[in-house]
Amino acid sequence: MVVSDWYACGGVSDVAPNPRHETECPLCAKQLTIVSSEHSATCECGAVLVECAVCHKCVTAPNIVHDHYCSTCAEDTFTCCECGDVCHTSRTRRRENDTGEYCSACVELCGCCGDVINGEDTVEVAGGDIICEDCADTHCEECSDCGRPVYRNQLMYDEYCRSCARNYLRCDACGDFIFRVDAEECEGDHFCCDCVPQNRIHSFNYKPHPEFHGSGKLFFGIEIEAEGVRCEEDAIAQEEIPDLYYIKHDGSIANGLEIVSHPMSWDFIKSNEQLVFGTFKEMANMGYRSYQTTTCGMHVHVSRAGFRNRLHQWKFCRLFSQFPLEILKASRRRDMEKLCAWAAPAEEEIVHLARILKGKAKRTRYRAVNTCNAGTLEVRIFRGTLAQVGIMANLEYVKAAVDFTYNARLLCSYSEFREFINKNKRSYPHLNTLYEKMVA
Repeated sequence: MVVSDWYACGGVSDVAPNPRHETECPLCAKQLTIVSSEHSATCECGAVLVECAVCHKCVTAPNIVHDHYCSTCAEDTFTCCECGDVCHTSRTRRRENDTGEYCSACVELCGCCGDVINGEDTVEVAGGDIICEDCADTHCEECSDCGRPVYRNQLMYDEYCRSCARNYLRCDACGDFIFRVDAEECEGDHFCCDCVPQNRIHSFNYKPHPEFHGSGKLFFGIEIEAEGVRCEEDAIAQEEIPDLYYIKHDGSIANGLEIVSHPMSWDFIKSNEQLVFGTFKEMANMGYRSYQTTTCGMHVHVSRAGFRNRLHQWKFCRLFSQFPLEILKASRRRDMEKLCAWAAPAEEEIVHLARILKGKAKRTRYRAVNTCNAGTLEVRIFRGTLAQVGIMANLEYVKAAVDFTYNARLLCSYSEFREFINKNKRSYPHLNTLYEKMVA
């Protein structure tokens, strides 16, 4: 062991070394200055004085024992069975069922009780302390987030270590802990998604637990962006909107918001028109606009569980990727530039689509079909609208795409899709009416 390392170990004696002190050369009686960081000094007469690691007295080099001790302190030394260093007895450690002597560098001491820790019976607590298993059982609890042991008197919110506690807030309504990024702030208070005050505009990242309306595996969800004059921006939030919807801020549109539905089955949509579409009629009457803007859009989510398999999803996505001009017409966007700004058809991705659907390739949400969501495929092509006929036509378009690709050829044409829609006019009446107007 290097001398400087030995002195730096600490715990050798109760006598603290002077950082700088005077001593007399035993050969010529000249005064010398010993600096503790160097532990030695050389006199002009040639004598080398070394500071004892235990008592800190200075002796000439020939009289220093084992490189570190004066002759008196050297009588109380031992050789460590682990590393072989000669150490003072003040640093002796013994292992259980072992008669050997070890230095403190080779045997761990419990940072809680101070006892020797044997073998691998060590536990690292949050903060870095190494303690024995008995102390861990007696004085620690596991952090509910990361699982590391934490001293009970250091637990934050009674269950988290200090590091993990920074990620949480307590709901001011129910008292439950919530991730800071998921907390909803309202007039200075923070709420979980279950307790957040209703009939208000939530932050853009608000995502409550989905409430499914209807039965089966195929569900649809709609997101419609709308703009309003600034003084009326929050007007819809003051109304009693059905629990089917919630409202979010949307920074991508001027003085705008986004109204989002919970998942609905197709039968539920067809059987509850007033509940599904009544809110949008109220918004239009209040002066909100969606179709008559340059930025608003409508997105339709469709549950992945409603597809036959991954190949079915692949054919569905391909339909929106391979035919950009047809998709532009169906979207009712003004031009391809507007479509590509938020929902590019992305023909170049079609060869990678299988890997994208598996989550093994890079994805982006700004595509005709956003595949980034684990539970849904999101069709983003449509121009915004508050009209029931327009909303229903968009929903029927997505429903028709799901139905058509169920049995469609692998590399089907868009004309086959149009023919399918035309043959099933009763199933997609609003969509067929819209196509007839486009042709006329």
